[in-house]
Amino acid sequence: RAHRGCSARRLEGGFAATIPDDWMQGRTSYGGFSAALALVAAQQLAPDLPPLRSATVNFVGPLVGEVEVRAGVLR
Repeated sequence: RAHRGCSARRLEGGFAATIPDDWMQGRTSYGGFSAALALVAAQQLAPDLPPLRSATVNFVGPLVGEVEVRAGVLR
C-alpha cells in the first residue's frame, strides 16, 4: 500500500503539518520525525542558530492529523 506524504503550511510563528493516519504504522510519526518538526520550527525562529549537536526529547504519543508546530525563546 502506498503511503501519502506529509504536507505543511505556514502559520504565524511556525507551521501546521498534516500527518496521514497510515503513518502511525511502525511508529513512523514518533521520535525522530517529531524531533525533526521541532527542529525546523526552531530554525525558522532563529535562522542564525549554530548547528545542533545534541538534544533531549520526550514523547507522549504519535503525531497524526493536523498538528501545529511552533518554537519560542524561553529565556
